[in-house]
Amino acid sequence: MITTKTVYDKKLLDEFTSFILKRNKALIVIYVCAGIILACSIAMFCIAEYIDGVLYALIGIFFACYGLILKVVLTNSHKKVYGNYEIYEFDDQFFTIKTYLPSGEQLSAGTMRYDHIYKIYQNNTKTYILISKFSAYIIDKNNFENESDYVDVINKLTQKFQVLGEKK
Repeated sequence: MITTKTVYDKKLLDEFTSFILKRNKALIVIYVCAGIILACSIAMFCIAEYIDGVLYALIGIFFACYGLILKVVLTNSHKKVYGNYEIYEFDDQFFTIKTYLPSGEQLSAGTMRYDHIYKIYQNNTKTYILISKFSAYIIDKNNFENESDYVDVINKLTQKFQVLGEKK
């Protein structure tokens, strides 16, 4: 069994929020739609349809700000876990997650089989084990006892998944 710990601080969770937003392909579609709606708004003003133009402009601005709104929502939802930490124990078929408050009081414990993972992404220092589009367990490469333990965990994860890399 390989064990590691991740402490959830502001920097780590802000990096995760940025990572999620970069990976969200729906944002591209939303931004394209916002551009089209804003172009329609300009067209409405050109043909003297001012009320429709204002309405289109407001809708376009809302969609253009969607990414920012999503970032604020995700950041605010993470604030309640600052200082909490998780201890991960990796076995052959599953891993155990134990969540603790900064005081050391245990909040929860559970297990997850590797074949129930949504997706896995990896960069130079972290591995994100996504359990949904917006929720993940964050494994810091630097928190393992040694490099070979980290490699063993990645090998266990990749038996079921192709680990997707993140370019920096």
